[in-house]
Amino acid sequence: MKTTKTVLQLLSITVLFLFASCATSYPNMRTHDYENAFVYEMGNLYADTLVITIEGSGWGSTLGRKWLGIWLHTSWTSIMLQPLKRENAFLVPEKWKRNPKTNAGLNSGIYYDDLYLRSIYTIENLVDMYAESINLYLADNRFRSVFIVGFSEGAIVMPLLYAKIDGKEKIKGIVSIAGGGLPMYDSYSLLSTAKITPRAQREAYAYAIENYETESDAWHDSVGVNKYGTVLRWLASVMEFEPFEYWRNIDIPVLFIHGEKDFNVAVESTRYIQENLSEKPFEFIYYKNMAHTPNSFSPFYCFQIFGIRNDIAKWIRKVQAQ
Repeated sequence: MKTTKTVLQLLSITVLFLFASCATSYPNMRTHDYENAFVYEMGNLYADTLVITIEGSGWGSTLGRKWLGIWLHTSWTSIMLQPLKRENAFLVPEKWKRNPKTNAGLNSGIYYDDLYLRSIYTIENLVDMYAESINLYLADNRFRSVFIVGFSEGAIVMPLLYAKIDGKEKIKGIVSIAGGGLPMYDSYSLLSTAKITPRAQREAYAYAIENYETESDAWHDSVGVNKYGTVLRWLASVMEFEPFEYWRNIDIPVLFIHGEKDFNVAVESTRYIQENLSEKPFEFIYYKNMAHTPNSFSPFYCFQIFGIRNDIAKWIRKVQAQ
């Protein structure tokens, strides 16, 4: 009985350790308030290397959502911070400037209800907002090297954002997670018939493709939503944007990461870059059992998180040493 009790205690401690290691931590976080946006600074604020993280699509804060001091939802920044926070500073640009003291402020998760934000939420406007806040921050801070990490929408806009950042000579590398080079029109077309895509998503993608072909002109000026709740102006923007045309002009090291079972952004989008830009200093990692993100309900969730963030940390350190 004592042996069994000891084993259970050790198992419980191990599980708690794993989940604690996966937990969110935004150490030493500061907020910088610019004219049009907020940015969050964290990690080792005395480091000479900066990691900028660009988050995925959504109508809430790029940090996630906080309630009563508890993070209910967190960003990819929280994942990547853990192995890199001691040796690097981190910068997380907010998408749109909101008053943090109001109910509709930062971490509220209710941007979706703001019709003005619906009207300005396009790929081009988003990139302009990111570029403005990043350039202002970099002008006030002296780093010897900069890395940019983008997830999902953040990875899709990454090559255009890179084109608009001042002082490119300091940018040593880019990490693209679940992005790629194809317009989302092509990605949705692939996913609408893919076996890995759940039925509801297949129907949504097919519906978007079908209606885009007949109504796209009206979508560009519409803050309305389709029957799946997707804002039409945003949808038209992401379906038409072609990241590949910008990736072809980038010659610094890039690490592309994609889950082979991704039914949000087709893995073929990243493979398209690998097949057509083989002469570039690009590296590719595909996770066989991962969808768009690791499954938080899976018992292997923390192990997948460890693998991804350690692969990113290892790659960044390798590029830094070059």
